Amino acid sequence: MTKKYSLSSKSDMNRFAKDLEKQVYSYAEQQILSRTYDVECPDCHSKISIKPGKSRCPICHNEIDFNLNIKYE
Repeated sequence: MTKKYSLSSKSDMNRFAKDLEKQVYSYAEQQILSRTYDVECPDCHSKISIKPGKSRCPICHNEIDFNLNIKYE
């Protein structure tokens, strides 16, 4: 369902700006969390590509907890 905003209402425009900002942050976070990152395994120091979250190193099979601390300012 699409939200409706009155362009002549200041409060509606503020609400529109906040809703738009939330959508942009949500989309950006989805994109950041869906890609793979080249990192070094903390145990065997091999260069590997993993997604954020818990993974296993394909070389030493130790668990890697790769978290991204996403902050918007």
